[in-house]
Parts: sequence; C-alpha cells; structure tokens
Amino acid sequence: MFKIGQKLAQWLLWIFVRVGCVFRSLGETMDAFAKVIPHLHENFAERLSTEELAEMAGLSVGHYERRFRRAFGASPRQYLVRIRVEQAAKILLETDVTVSEVAHAGGFYDHAYFSRSFRKIMQLSPSQYRGR
Repeated sequence: MFKIGQKLAQWLLWIFVRVGCVFRSLGETMDAFAKVIPHLHENFAERLSTEELAEMAGLSVGHYERRFRRAFGASPRQYLVRIRVEQAAKILLETDVTVSEVAHAGGFYDHAYFSRSFRKIMQLSPSQYRGR
C-alpha cells in the first residue's frame, strides 16, 4: 500500500512541477510580448525588423521567433502581414484610394506581394474585396 501512495505522490509532484513550468513559461511569454504586440498593431506600416522586435521582447532573435510562433501560431512576419492585410481591407472598404496606395499605406512596398498576401488571407483579390 505504501508503494502505491508513494508512487501517487511522486506522480502528483511531477504534474504540479510540469503545470507550474507551463504557467511560468506562459507568464514569461506574455511579459515578453506585452510591448511587442501593441507596437506591431500601432506601427504596422513601418519597416519593422525582427532584431528590433526581439530586443523589445528582451529575447534573442531565435528565441523570439520560436516563442512567438508557439504563442500565436504564426511567425512574427506572418502575424505582421496579417495585421497589414486586415488594415488594408478596412481602408479598401472605407475609402476610394487606389489599391496601390492602400498597399503602400499598409506597409507593403511591392504591389504584387500585397495582392498575393491579400488573396491568401482574405480569399479575394483587393479589387474583388472592395467590390463585394
């Protein structure tokens, strides 16, 4: 009987340690990205370097990219492109500016890349999206 109790205690201790590590890691990740995420949303149209964002998070570039992907399910670049496309979609619906101007205002410096990214995320071309 004692062996079962001891094994159960060891198992419970292992679970508590693992859960504690998960929550500690989650808290550290949230702390690291507390400045980065608002910065991405506020400055999406600017040229943002991975090095700058990693430094803002207090992480090395490699660690920043791994933790970001784990936390948000996308790379930092993919996350930024999604923000840019969502902002562009809003501008397309609310204004009559050209698609090229929308792309540039959204931080895209290559019209073709903007159109490919927009279609991939929104399932429509920018012109189709505006006309719907």
